[in-house]
Amino acid sequence: MPKENITDLSTLHEMSMGDDSIIIETVEAFLEDIPGTLDDMQELHAKRAYEDLADLAHKIKPNIGYMGMTEGQEPIIAIEKAAEDKDPEGILDEKVPAFVKICNQAFDELAQKVEELKS
Repeated sequence: MPKENITDLSTLHEMSMGDDSIIIETVEAFLEDIPGTLDDMQELHAKRAYEDLADLAHKIKPNIGYMGMTEGQEPIIAIEKAAEDKDPEGILDEKVPAFVKICNQAFDELAQKVEELKS
């Protein structure tokens, strides 16, 4: 059984009107920026810097949509909301690592898609 994709670039394809160079540039920027942003997210979570964590989650959210990472939408929205509320239910300990895991899976997939678009 083939592994199900965690990303879907159809929205980005539509927004770029099918221009592969724009898709490649956007995905490469995502692959360059987001790993460091995830490190920041984990650090802010560890420090319980809720306001900064909420701001960071808000900043990441559109990128998750552009990459078609539907599996990442719920956790990033939950992270933003929980951080805004100072995590009264203690869900950040679950949601932050889950979101990071989803993103790490997406990075490999997106890198492969970029290589396919370049060839």
